Amino acid sequence: MHETNLTSYFPVRYLCLNGLLIKKSLPCLRENGGNTMDSSKTVLEKALQLKPQERIVVVEGLLMSLDEPDKEIDEIWAVEAEKRLAAYRSGKLKGIPYEEVFGEKI
Repeated sequence: MHETNLTSYFPVRYLCLNGLLIKKSLPCLRENGGNTMDSSKTVLEKALQLKPQERIVVVEGLLMSLDEPDKEIDEIWAVEAEKRLAAYRSGKLKGIPYEEVFGEKI
């Protein structure tokens, strides 16, 4: 990945994507008197200049930033999953065949 000198515009953090430690830059949307829309356009223009593989890293980073884990919700879902698995194993809950759910055979 080639490095672009955007450190004056982007503060840098590190992020692990696909097992690789990479720099994660977050736009300073209000720096230099710019408004959010102008800054977003600038970020997009710069991202579009990246190589396809570099753009994938940007997209993955953005998507991951929107899906931040919530430990409390994760714990609630883990308990629910255990209850459902126990109910299925004890015969209190029946599974639905893939073909019935998705209308196609695997």
